[in-house]
Amino acid sequence: MMFIDYSWYGAGKVRYGMRTDDGKITYFHELYNNNVNTKAYMRSGNLPGRFEIQSRSKGGTIKSNLTTMSTSLSVDDGTFLPAKGRILINNEYIKYTKSSDNNLTLDARNTGGLVAGPVTASVGDGWLSFNQNCSPALSHWGVAALIDGGFNDDKSYLFTATPNNVLSANNVERAIISVRLSPSVDFGIPAAFGVRNLINRSALRLRTIGVVTTQPIQIYARINCESTVFKIASGWKAAGNGSIAQYFDHTTTGSFSADGAGGDLVGSFYVVPNAAVTSTYNNPTWFTDRLELDVVRDLGNGVLGGNNVYPDGPDVITIFAKTLDNTNINYTAVTRCRVSWTEDQG
Repeated sequence: MMFIDYSWYGAGKVRYGMRTDDGKITYFHELYNNNVNTKAYMRSGNLPGRFEIQSRSKGGTIKSNLTTMSTSLSVDDGTFLPAKGRILINNEYIKYTKSSDNNLTLDARNTGGLVAGPVTASVGDGWLSFNQNCSPALSHWGVAALIDGGFNDDKSYLFTATPNNVLSANNVERAIISVRLSPSVDFGIPAAFGVRNLINRSALRLRTIGVVTTQPIQIYARINCESTVFKIASGWKAAGNGSIAQYFDHTTTGSFSADGAGGDLVGSFYVVPNAAVTSTYNNPTWFTDRLELDVVRDLGNGVLGGNNVYPDGPDVITIFAKTLDNTNINYTAVTRCRVSWTEDQG
């Protein structure tokens, strides 16, 4: 178990530790900030949990020149090379058999690679083992963030986005509205990636979905669907009122179906009347319902940022509506939806 604790207002220090055999935390590295920095070294205390593993197989340099006709080769240290295998030299994969730790007998040349024929190499050029003699792996069980000092949720505005009415056909999930953190921001002004100075590192905390409709429907909430409509920069509108989030009104621009869009389904509910109703186009009967989303994880941004859907941009939640197949339906449902959220702005 790895630990990182930090105070980020320009004071204190950052400590890196591990859980040891006796159950205690042993810290093995520290970065001091107290009386060193004249201002906070982080714009926000919000940090993502990220995991990455890298590994490079055995490599070194050659100790003899390689020609297109060479049948042997000397390397600096082939101790850990398999008895038989392949090495990569100047983009050619060369089969070999070890005659000793540092001497290789080369088999047939040009056995596949990024070049059209056998290559040449000089003493000092690099070689890389291309064998299954390393196996990087990462087992991720979980990540947790704890805040000391009796911290409670900050009070915040409740931001809301509401699109126009949408007509939803039977048994087809049609997008109504999408919400995301703006890809970039500064001075509280949201914009597309690269337009403002900072990548948006805040957190968007979902609260509720509210729906009003004229017919029984089913609502779906999906995160990070894939669709080309999200690349329509003019479709993303600022939520306003100090929010650094954006919403996409699919009822006027870029409507799409959930079929083939992927994404993770994080919530679904039915909006139906308590009793049978007769609703016509000229005399509609409206009914409403809502779904609490505060148990869904916060929406964030990709590490590198971007204008697309995570990981090439912020998380995006999209709300879809589908009219239920019912013989009593006299016309296509008219639906309006709202999404409400708060923001942890750093």
